[in-house]
Amino acid sequence: MKTSDWRLLALHDYHLQALVHGHDQEAMRWLNDENDSPPALRDWLAWQLQLPLSPETLPVAHGKTWLGWHNYYCGHFSTAADCLYDAFLSIDGSPESQHLLCTAALGLGKVYTRTGHWQAARAWLLLALSTARKADRPFDILRGYGALGELLLRAGHTKEAHACISASYHLLPPGKGQQAKQLNYLATALMRSKEYLRAESLLMSARFMARDSHDHASRLHALARLQFLRWDKQGADNGHILDELSEKLPTTPTPVAAGFIYLGQALRGWQTDVSSSRSAVRCALQQASEYFGPTLPMESAWVSQLLHQLDDRPLAPSAAVSLCLALMPYLPPESTIVLDRTWQQLPISDKNGFAWLGHTQVDHTSFGIEDRRRQRQCFFI
Repeated sequence: MKTSDWRLLALHDYHLQALVHGHDQEAMRWLNDENDSPPALRDWLAWQLQLPLSPETLPVAHGKTWLGWHNYYCGHFSTAADCLYDAFLSIDGSPESQHLLCTAALGLGKVYTRTGHWQAARAWLLLALSTARKADRPFDILRGYGALGELLLRAGHTKEAHACISASYHLLPPGKGQQAKQLNYLATALMRSKEYLRAESLLMSARFMARDSHDHASRLHALARLQFLRWDKQGADNGHILDELSEKLPTTPTPVAAGFIYLGQALRGWQTDVSSSRSAVRCALQQASEYFGPTLPMESAWVSQLLHQLDDRPLAPSAAVSLCLALMPYLPPESTIVLDRTWQQLPISDKNGFAWLGHTQVDHTSFGIEDRRRQRQCFFI
C-alpha cells in the first residue's frame, strides 16, 4: 500500500475517533487549518459536521441529506423536510447506509419539532433511535435521546424529557466532548421541574467546562439558561446575566443563545414596574429579534408578539410562521418499537404546538406572566 494511502487512512481514523467521542471542535479546527488535505476526506468530514460543501460532489442520498440539514439551519423548514424525505426514500438497506438513514430521520424529527408538528417529530425521532440501535452507533443513540428529550419538554412531558436527556448524558463516550452541551440540556429539564439549585449547579459547571474547551456555543447556551433561571427564581429584576457574571458576547455569537440571553433579560425586566422599565425591555427584545433573525422563525415571531404586547398593538402572524404551520408533515413507515413504547404512548396533541403564534393578537390587557411562561414551554430554553 502506498504511503499516501496509509496517511489518508490514518487521518480518517484520527478524525473518526474524535467524532465518536463528540469532539467536533477538533475536526472543525483541522478543516480550517489544513490546505493540502485529501479532498475526499475534507468532504467526508464536512458532511459529518454539516459544514459548507458542494453537494454535487457527494452520492445522491448524501447530497440530499446535507441539503436538508443545510436548509434546516437556515430556517427553510419546508425545503429541509422535502430534501430529507427524498434522501430517506433513496437510501438502500445496506449496513453501511444505516448512519445515513439515522441522520435523515433525525433531521426530519428536528424539523417537525421546530415547526410544532410534534406527533410527526416523535415518529421520526423514534425511527432514528431504533435505526441507531440496530447499527450499534452509540453517539447516534445519544443524539436521538437528546432530540426526543427536547421534543417531550416542549410538549409538556417534563419527567419523561428528563429521563431521555439523562439517558443521552449517560451515553456520552469516554472523553465527553459534548459534556457541557448535555449538562445544559439536563439543566433545562431541571428548571422546568423547579429544581433550581441543581439546575444552576449544572449550568455553572457547563459554563466553565465550555470555556476551558473553547466551546463558545455551549458557554453561551449556559448563560442563556442562567438568564431564564434568574427569571424563574427571582422574578422582578432587570439584571443582565452578562453583567452579573462579567461575561461578554463574542464578535459572532451563536444566534439562538444570544437571542435567548436578551429575551430572558426582557422577560425578567417585564415583571418590574413596566412604566419605568419599558425602554429597557423594548431594547432587550429588539436585540433578541436581531439575533434570531429569519433563520429562527418561531423564536422571532414570539419576540414580535412580545414587542406588540408591550405597546398594546395588534400583530398579524408572520408569513414564515404561517408557512411552518401549513406544512404537511411526511410520516415514516408505521412500526411498534417495544423498547420505546413508553415514549410512543405518551399523549401528544395533534394540534400544532405553535398554533398560538398563528393567531392575530389584539387584546393584550389580560395577558400576564403565566401566559408568557406557557409560551416559553414551547421553546427549548
